[in-house]
Amino acid sequence: MTPLRYAAMRGVSMVETAVVLTVFGVMLGLVMAGRAGGGSAPASDAAAQDAVVSAVYAYAKRNFRLPCPDSDGDDLEDRDATTGLCTASDLHTGGVPYKTLGLTYSSSQADSVGTRLVYGVYRGAGALPTDLTQSGARSVPNSGASGVPDYTGLDALRQAVRNAAALSSGASEIYVTGDDVATGPANCSNVVTNLAFAVVYAGPGNADRSGGDFDGVHLTAGWSAGTPHWNGVRTSTCLIGPGKQVSATYDDVVRAVSFPEFLGALSQ
Repeated sequence: MTPLRYAAMRGVSMVETAVVLTVFGVMLGLVMAGRAGGGSAPASDAAAQDAVVSAVYAYAKRNFRLPCPDSDGDDLEDRDATTGLCTASDLHTGGVPYKTLGLTYSSSQADSVGTRLVYGVYRGAGALPTDLTQSGARSVPNSGASGVPDYTGLDALRQAVRNAAALSSGASEIYVTGDDVATGPANCSNVVTNLAFAVVYAGPGNADRSGGDFDGVHLTAGWSAGTPHWNGVRTSTCLIGPGKQVSATYDDVVRAVSFPEFLGALSQ
């Protein structure tokens, strides 16, 4: 994110931020409205997906940041031990970092639920004020802004979420497209709203018989038997809306976590 971009944001007030979050809430209400009647997974697979979401929430509360995705299939987040940053600036999506989250699913079992779940996160162009995978002091909208005290700990993560929500990142960050019904066409040029993070299940099979196990326009590459396994999805930011109905050619399940939903979880 450029300095000019942040300079233009210095006038964003808490009232304006609240309005932005309200708008995001309304948009995600539309996105999530079809979830119950849309993609559905067997109970055990749905439980695995929900367990990952719960583990991500718990991790964020402990570490004041979200984990990076796993691109090499070792079940660990891909984070540089020296810099504390995700290993690459274009790492938006990958496998679930099960070991980092304290979960027992193993992505080494190629046909298991573990290799059919993908995790994506809002990176905020790698800038501390908006990158949800970084921890550190933050203010409104930039750390160290003159006359504005920095937040620390969990308050800093909450502020990062507010900062991210105030931006219009479009397709450069993780987002949901339409569901072919309420939110328009499931077409990656139709950007409905950005997300804090998401966990996507590929369904029980490759329903559209094309590419990887994921169907439609999103995550056309998936787990690869060859190293580095999840590297093919690292730059993927487009996810089909959760309301997309199961059909003969689509059986994926998208768990999309909005900025307001994530803020609510951090306040519990």
